[in-house]
Amino acid sequence: MLGVQLVSIGIAVALIVAAFYLMQQAEMIVLVQVFLHVPAVFVSLRYSSFWSGAVTIGASAAMIAVLAGYEAGLLFVLGTGIIALILTFCFLRKYTATATISWLVFYYVAFGVLMLYTQEKITFEAYTQQVMKTLEEQFMSLYQNQQIPWQHFERQFKGFVRVASITFPLMTTVMFSAMIYFVTRAMLRVQKISLTPLGRFQDWHISEYLVWIFILGGAFYHLEDTRLIGINVLLGLVFLYYLQGCAVIVSLLKQKRTGRFFQVLAYGLLLFQIPYIFVGLGLLLTGYTEGSVYFSLPAIIVIAGIGLANVWIDFRARIRRGNL
Repeated sequence: MLGVQLVSIGIAVALIVAAFYLMQQAEMIVLVQVFLHVPAVFVSLRYSSFWSGAVTIGASAAMIAVLAGYEAGLLFVLGTGIIALILTFCFLRKYTATATISWLVFYYVAFGVLMLYTQEKITFEAYTQQVMKTLEEQFMSLYQNQQIPWQHFERQFKGFVRVASITFPLMTTVMFSAMIYFVTRAMLRVQKISLTPLGRFQDWHISEYLVWIFILGGAFYHLEDTRLIGINVLLGLVFLYYLQGCAVIVSLLKQKRTGRFFQVLAYGLLLFQIPYIFVGLGLLLTGYTEGSVYFSLPAIIVIAGIGLANVWIDFRARIRRGNL
């Protein structure tokens, strides 16, 4: 059995090193990055051994360091190896999709901030200013090409660009982490690896421990040097609590056997509000004062509040008992 396992690790290492070489081609970086970690995760889950994946990552990093230099080996560990270990740990512990994606997002954001401070010697605020300038130039060019006088709503334009630039790390890491999770899950299922079912949305929940991250995000927000990081943390968690609130509402509608038309209408209204979590609440947190953009915030806050309160009250259990 050990011999077969070692052969599997050797094959996984060969695949990873070959894929890393392909990733050096600029046009293939993003495509290969999505798949690069999969062999290590597969080996771990195939033999239900976290250490099999860790050995695969270590051997791959050593081979890459020999072939391309120690910096390439270190970059592989930080950019792919830790991602593989996070996915392996979460799959083995049967974590939910939300918990797994949240851990990936946390690592990507932390890694990105670390790279900013150690390599480029710039702060997160300076990075945000660079992104904001780029977005302003792109949007202005778009409006000019469409012959739209953007100066008439310059204040709204600048507010939107600021929110977009501040939340750019959050939005990109969330989308990339979700893509990595579902691509990995799909490839593991093709290989007949047993995984925890995704379950129904009405039963969806997030960890109660995220409350402490929410409190930490509030503390970051009230400190000048970490305010931008705090905004990203708060927006990300409000989004998660909003989804949990939606799951509670969906559970209530199904328990009460509400007509399908009203269920579809409710789902549409709930989904329609999601972009305003980042736009409206983002503008509020960045100090934008024109009240017309906050029209949908009360509904968002109420639903997110239901999701947050569910940590202590467990509305769905009360629904099943007929107490709601």
